[in-house]
Amino acid sequence: MRYVTLLLSAMSLRAELIDRVAVSIGTTVITESELVEQMRIRAFLEGVPLRLDGESKRDAADRLIQQSLIRREVTTTRYAQPDAAAVEPLVAALKASRFGSNDAQYQQALTKALVTDKEVRASLLWQLTVLRFIEFRFRPGIQVSQDDVRDYYERRFLPDWRAKTNDPPPSAEEAERTVE
Repeated sequence: MRYVTLLLSAMSLRAELIDRVAVSIGTTVITESELVEQMRIRAFLEGVPLRLDGESKRDAADRLIQQSLIRREVTTTRYAQPDAAAVEPLVAALKASRFGSNDAQYQQALTKALVTDKEVRASLLWQLTVLRFIEFRFRPGIQVSQDDVRDYYERRFLPDWRAKTNDPPPSAEEAERTVE
């Protein structure tokens, strides 16, 4: 009789789904909610409508996998991440370009997109970290030849300079660092 009561009480309990595993990479798990959060933040930052179709989710999953691998590399190399204050100019530029520096409009857009300012700042900080890490990691291996510098100077730098101003352009030697 005790077993029947126990069985009936166990059957009356409902299983509650908290979150689903969307992707796993080794011991790292990316949940469905993390995937959707990343998609919301990206749509907000790019100023595009949120798409939750299968292809968009696969693209977001691929990005999160790549980010997970980069995060692992950042941790392994003990790369010093930028300070949180480093995102302030990026947030200011986002507010200026999309919301005319109007904080109320920015807050309304965040609410509409179901994204928080903290999430936006964290995403921008991560993007800045990745960019700086890639430059730190791979910049020393990039070799630019003098021929490449001269070719770029003549084909791109000079025409761009002349299109922007009537001032005389710097010499190839003066512009070398900029061109590189």
